[in-house]
Amino acid sequence: MRSKCHHHRPPAALGGQDEGAAGSVRSPPTPRPARSSRHSPALQRVLSEPGLEVPGGGDPSKYLATQEAFWKAMRRRGPKPRAPTVVRTTQMQYRAPVDYDVAVAGGTLGIFLATALQLRGLRVAVVERGRVQGRTQEWNISRAEVATLVGTGVLTRKELEEAIASEFNPTRVALHGAAPIEVRDVLNVGVCPATAVDRARRRFEAAGGVVLEGATVRGAVVHPNAVVLETAATRSGTVAASSGGGDPGSDHGRGAPSGAQTASDGRPSDAVQTSVRRPPAPAAGAPGSSPPRPVAASLLIDTMGHWSPIVAQLRRGARPDRVVMVVGGCVDGVPPAANVAGDLLATLGDAADDMQLFWEAFPARDGGRTLYAFAYLDAHPDRPSFEAMLDRYLDGIPAYQGVALEELRFKRLLLAAFPCYPDASPLKPGFDRILQVGDAAASQSPLSFGGFGSMLRHLPRLTQGVEQAVRSDSLSRGALGWLQPSSPTLSSAWLFQGAMAPRIGQLARPGSRPGAPLRGPGWLPPDHVNRLLRCAFGVLQWLGPWALRPFLQDTLLFLPLSATMAGMALRDPGTILRVVRQLGPWEVLSWARHYLALGLATLLDALLWPLRGQLQGSYRWRRVLDAVHWGSGADYHDH
Repeated sequence: MRSKCHHHRPPAALGGQDEGAAGSVRSPPTPRPARSSRHSPALQRVLSEPGLEVPGGGDPSKYLATQEAFWKAMRRRGPKPRAPTVVRTTQMQYRAPVDYDVAVAGGTLGIFLATALQLRGLRVAVVERGRVQGRTQEWNISRAEVATLVGTGVLTRKELEEAIASEFNPTRVALHGAAPIEVRDVLNVGVCPATAVDRARRRFEAAGGVVLEGATVRGAVVHPNAVVLETAATRSGTVAASSGGGDPGSDHGRGAPSGAQTASDGRPSDAVQTSVRRPPAPAAGAPGSSPPRPVAASLLIDTMGHWSPIVAQLRRGARPDRVVMVVGGCVDGVPPAANVAGDLLATLGDAADDMQLFWEAFPARDGGRTLYAFAYLDAHPDRPSFEAMLDRYLDGIPAYQGVALEELRFKRLLLAAFPCYPDASPLKPGFDRILQVGDAAASQSPLSFGGFGSMLRHLPRLTQGVEQAVRSDSLSRGALGWLQPSSPTLSSAWLFQGAMAPRIGQLARPGSRPGAPLRGPGWLPPDHVNRLLRCAFGVLQWLGPWALRPFLQDTLLFLPLSATMAGMALRDPGTILRVVRQLGPWEVLSWARHYLALGLATLLDALLWPLRGQLQGSYRWRRVLDAVHWGSGADYHDH
């Protein structure tokens, strides 16, 4: 089980990842930040740290207050918030020229898919509310996974090496009450987002791609022959367009502060690139136009993340069933001798206050160390505030890292709550000609944050699938649905997330009678999650790398999963029975359905994959093959 931050780095705002911050459509009204009460001395010292970076820049205390307001709104009970209406449909043909094959809304992670598609000969535009640039916080991933960028042509091998900011070994799973488990070459590479995004953008523009920065998408109209994005200059900014043939050596991020692409509320900032290297394609509009001309394309790809307003419209304002709550950042001051290995997953103690706190840590460039604490939760009103989580985080760092808090200097701070929708993931297309990708589609593993790693995992499949969909005009809602099929390897992981997320009232309070009957609130022992994980990883370690390594990289394969579950039932049947009681029989039966689907997908992949070369021309059959290949987790063996 990959702990969270490795695929990518967590988002700038409450669940609003870098992916979501880029190119966002009209956002719901921002909650008014509540006036913060007096912080603890430790937290106040961190918030007052000179030069402390927060997503989007700005004052760290205001950033905390804004995140608290979003988190409070998410937990508030009552009627569902009204969903925005940003997409409309019409039966009228679009009469003007359709200038692009694909428009990608959201450029920070969308630039990778946009580049891969542009290099295949499609006409692609990236629409970005802020600026297409990455943040300074590293994305952790393995070399084999990040090599996908080279395989799809998004980066050259030299450019990839330029983007790798750190590399280390080993990485560990360190559970309370158990000896650490060490592995090598798993999430041990730190990729600099600023460099990776910049290099991909250069290749995109050199191949003829168009980037529209400072362009907020106000809505979209789906015609029978096109989808038209209604854009406006971001607030007082003007739209900047750079297009094919731009100088590949230019520095697109020059002069922008770190993290300038997002505001402190998690939405893109007003920073706008105003220089133009070449006249844009006709639909891009001229720099300084107000408002810009519409952007017409055959297909709109929504890479605006969890908080995309198009996604909000599709989900009809539904609140998330579960949340991954994350606090942390990057620090200086950890002794070099203690900063040579990373932690994929660590626990310092047992569960308390109805949640189990997990930790992760990675060496960062220039001697820094990335430290995060996170928990799997629901959005119950009694869940802790970000400030309470930060206090627990700061209290735990000295014991975790063996360094007094006063000896550390915080360079970056991040707070996020990532929404999870077990019954609606991945999100199916809701309109013709519009496809959600990445976190907007909720295609990430329930055990990770999503973002960069999720995008890379599906990049080859999406590149081939989108190209074939556009060229064959397979752009109906049903046809696009084959690009976001159900994935048993992902849905099978929801059981594990649920088992690590005690509900309010389930956890026994201190002083509860040991061995209490398995009924009613307060029966779950505080060591339940640790005991479950010690059992699981003990079996995985005994089975060996063929079972352990895929699990650590968020890939559930049928045979290793079957062996692991059988081993756990034999090793600690009492804990397994507690999980059944904790989650309820219906959720366990639902998981069994996904487990059987994983077995079926594994069998079908073995039978059908050899036929792939004979079905090159059939869009639907190719998507069926992709669905069983990626849905069975067999893509793990592709890199």
